[in-house]
Amino acid sequence: MSGPPRGPSGASNGASAGARPAALPYNPALDGIRAVAVLAVMLFHGGVSWAPGGFLGVDVFFVLSGYLITTLLLRERVVAGAIDLRRFWLRRIRRLLPALLVLLAAVGVAAPFVVDPAERASLRGDGLAALFYVANWRFVVTEQSYFAGVPSLLRHLWSLSVEEQWYLVFPLLLVLALRRRPPTVVLLAVALALAAASTVWMAHLAEGPVDLSRAYYGTDSRAHTLLVGTALALAAAQWPLHRARRLLGVVGLVGAVAVVATFVLVGEADRWMYRGGFLALAVASAAVVAAVALPRSSSPLARGLGWAPLVWIGRISYGLYLWHWPVDVVLTPDRTGLDGPADWHDPALLALRTAVAFVAAIASYRLVERPVRTGGVDGLRLRFPRPLRGRAATAVTLGALAVWLLFAGTLRTDPGAPSATGLPPTLATAPRGVPDDVEPPPTTLSEAVRRAAATGGFDAVPDDRPVRVLVTGDSVGWTLTYARPIVPPSIEMSSAALIGCGLVDGNALPGGRIDTSGDDCDGWPVYWQARAVATHPDVVLFVFGGWEVYDHLVDGETVRSGTPEMAELIRAGLDRGVDALLAVAPEVRLALAGMPCMRERDPRLGGAGSERNDPERVAWVNSVFEEYAADLGDRATYLDLGELLCPDGEFRERIDGVEVRPDGSHYADGSSAAVWTWLAERIDPFARTPVAPG
Repeated sequence: MSGPPRGPSGASNGASAGARPAALPYNPALDGIRAVAVLAVMLFHGGVSWAPGGFLGVDVFFVLSGYLITTLLLRERVVAGAIDLRRFWLRRIRRLLPALLVLLAAVGVAAPFVVDPAERASLRGDGLAALFYVANWRFVVTEQSYFAGVPSLLRHLWSLSVEEQWYLVFPLLLVLALRRRPPTVVLLAVALALAAASTVWMAHLAEGPVDLSRAYYGTDSRAHTLLVGTALALAAAQWPLHRARRLLGVVGLVGAVAVVATFVLVGEADRWMYRGGFLALAVASAAVVAAVALPRSSSPLARGLGWAPLVWIGRISYGLYLWHWPVDVVLTPDRTGLDGPADWHDPALLALRTAVAFVAAIASYRLVERPVRTGGVDGLRLRFPRPLRGRAATAVTLGALAVWLLFAGTLRTDPGAPSATGLPPTLATAPRGVPDDVEPPPTTLSEAVRRAAATGGFDAVPDDRPVRVLVTGDSVGWTLTYARPIVPPSIEMSSAALIGCGLVDGNALPGGRIDTSGDDCDGWPVYWQARAVATHPDVVLFVFGGWEVYDHLVDGETVRSGTPEMAELIRAGLDRGVDALLAVAPEVRLALAGMPCMRERDPRLGGAGSERNDPERVAWVNSVFEEYAADLGDRATYLDLGELLCPDGEFRERIDGVEVRPDGSHYADGSSAAVWTWLAERIDPFARTPVAPG
């Protein structure tokens, strides 16, 4: 999401009045719209449960920008006789770039202290992409999902890139079109047609169970919201809005209700939004803009949006947008000692983040944005001499750019450096999914294999050698085996864990968002087979870290956690794994580790993992695991890791002075000694007891 660039609305736009002969009269209600939009975005990013559609505030900005920019350009053509593109682009740069560069410089300074070493190279690329306003396409090309994965400190700048690309291309196209002097109604028809085409294209990109990030990030797929604003400006030029004042007042109120309703009722996983929903929101937003943009409008909507506190927030909305997201990512529960704001039970962290964001935005407005425009610093009686005023933007820009370039060198990746969260740095760069060289099985395995193997008895593991344990599972199991594990001598450990691969087919929906990190996991049972053939395990230990607690999107339908349908999906996944293992290792024993309680501590989870912390969901999944193990008889056992990691249901921070799970889920380097000791005390007698024929 992008910062809301302040449109050409008098005192709120980017240059002095003398530099803008075609400037529009200032309208405080437009700043009120900006305030509502940016507050919605901040509430959404803050994790407030009753604002699941707050991310749609960005679309309100898009519509407003499309309207204001088009209106300004048309007005300039009427007043000045031509559109000065160079002047327009310089005003945009002067308005937006200095504050952005200060943010980038601050991120460059802070990154070595708050970003994992393995993630710094990606952040450096994100910063350079944001600097040249192509961040959205970088996220597309590098497959950085908006809905899952490790969120960049600069992820929110995707929409600022969309707007800047619009500012670059649209005025040029408008100038070329106006040279042919087409009727305004023709331009309006073209804008509406292009908006429709963009909407259809978005629906195409979102077709099927795919990650929605491409449709969400793309300038082509998001252009319809900007074009709706353009269409409104063209319509206002053709048919003066004041002639429909009463009608627009009613339509504006309806649009305002619709916009607020989307903030409260719509979620990121609502795929219908990509099939015309964004367009409908754009139309509703345009109705609000049309109603309050009337000259001397005194409607209740205009008066409400012109409320002084909202206007003030609207004036600093660009800075608020720029700063709130990095503040949210940096000020984590782990760093602050405060709980998250989920469900509004404890708003302390949200209040802290909001306060810091407002302080940063006010400083940006008073010390960077206004001085660049006016040649002085508010409140300090500091005025730049007139010859220097035009150079203020250049000075700020070059200074911030120098700082960014200076500190960008600190963002080099050091795979051997300790992680800022305590996680092994290799986790961020480790391969996801099933290795490419794993061959599929010659035939489909069946449950009959498992049943047949379960009926046969087999001997105990002899006392003169360690118990060979093969660990399967997802990233939690992976860190248990690769994060410098300390394993007792009675255990010989190997790994078949795969990052991002859970048991359930389909896409997980953490926080209602579609996660596609498991798309490369289809062959995981075959990988387990290959590892079992290579290591000859006595026991296979299942360690799964939480994918199973989420709702899942399966064949286009949502399957809820805690339902019989989800239980069947989990059991089906377990059957696939067990069948595969017993086909190549018929005497192997199975140990299913229950998931311990978890805590949302890692900022990389983006606030989307609250379900992982739901004790009822975790307990339900564990009950499915325990029942499954019981069904297998003596061949299998259930191990409740909560006994060690969550005594009395409370998250255990440290064992023997060592922080075990810094992010609330994954095991840190060297922290597994206590876990493996606890596991060995249970796996060893289990493996050394003979199994009688069933």
